[in-house]
Amino acid sequence: MLLNFRTFKLCFTFLCICTHHDCSMTKYIHKKFFKLISLVNKMSEISSYSIISTSSEEKDDHEYEVEKIIDHKMIDGKIFFKIRWKGYTENEDTWEKNDDLKCIEVIDEYMKAQSQNLAQIKKDRMVQNIIQTILYGTERNNKITYRVQYIDGREADLSSVELRVNYPRDLLKFLETTSFGSGSV
Repeated sequence: MLLNFRTFKLCFTFLCICTHHDCSMTKYIHKKFFKLISLVNKMSEISSYSIISTSSEEKDDHEYEVEKIIDHKMIDGKIFFKIRWKGYTENEDTWEKNDDLKCIEVIDEYMKAQSQNLAQIKKDRMVQNIIQTILYGTERNNKITYRVQYIDGREADLSSVELRVNYPRDLLKFLETTSFGSGSV
């Protein structure tokens, strides 16, 4: 009796997910899973059955080709990639540990795309928060508030503290060019 490797892997992955998410069925699943493994191991001792074939021909049958990497995550300091397997649907995507994968080119391609996406996101955030001009300042209850316009056209009210900390040059330029800086509002 040869236990299908994919079935074994799916069962084991399910067990790991349940353990990771600490679901209420974990102990029950643990017991059943290890009873199954124990039973299969006993059967292999008795009648030379094995869970995983060791012949090189069958090992080649169990190597799958990575079509692309969909996502990644960190668990206990280890990187896991969500893999789309060539010839399989998205329902059959699996999470695989980085160390278990041999597709260096695909991983490099994915990581390069991720770094480009991250750089673009950072650039977009920076552009969104660049002040085009400080429109005016107001004083209410002994607190000064400035109306600013960002490069993307948005307007916002910022406190003098926010401007001093985050946009000191813009504040200085505004104060130098207006009568607001001389004490009159």
